[in-house]
Amino acid sequence: HTQGPVGAQLTAKADAVVDLIGGDALEDAPNQVRDTARGAAVVDAETVLGMGGHYVFVRPERDHHDARRA
Repeated sequence: HTQGPVGAQLTAKADAVVDLIGGDALEDAPNQVRDTARGAAVVDAETVLGMGGHYVFVRPERDHHDARRA
């Protein structure tokens, strides 16, 4: 991440991109993936949907977490 945009570092575009942080990283996603419809994000719905990608809503469930520990 300290070397600049990921898209500028790739030698070829990826099949899919999953963005977990948003911001500049998500804005660079079209430069990283062959087809922007194969992009997904958990942070910025408006930006990823505007690119033709997918927004994934994630909500932690404490009960599920505790049940796995039992």
